[in-house]
Amino acid sequence: MRLLFPWRVWLWLGGAANIGGVLLFSQGLQSETLGAVQPGVLSVWGLLAIMLWGMAYLAASVSATPNRTLLGVFALEKLLYVGAWLSLVISLPDWLGLWASDPLATLFLAVYGLNDLLFAVVFALLAIKAQPPLTPHP
Repeated sequence: MRLLFPWRVWLWLGGAANIGGVLLFSQGLQSETLGAVQPGVLSVWGLLAIMLWGMAYLAASVSATPNRTLLGVFALEKLLYVGAWLSLVISLPDWLGLWASDPLATLFLAVYGLNDLLFAVVFALLAIKAQPPLTPHP
């Protein structure tokens, strides 16, 4: 299967989504809604951790070749966030009330798992397609 973009571009897109998305939808880490709705994942510390993952994607993009193991770790990390999102979608009773109080945060809550699912699949495919690391010769 051929992906639309080269591996580096996917890592840049993932990094931009994590860093830019968090800053945009949390209104510069000022929104209290995200942390109130999902404190274990989207508190200020959780949002900073998401941004650090984005920085890790950007750092991995400067390698000469894609790191199969690291891409696999990125895919698993994304799947954890998909699970957290599914838990939220199932349990959050008042989406309309949340929308009325903070539309930007509600939009983020509604879609972040879909974004993470996309990147979990992409990172997994990139890991599968990446060449295994060369074994050093003695």
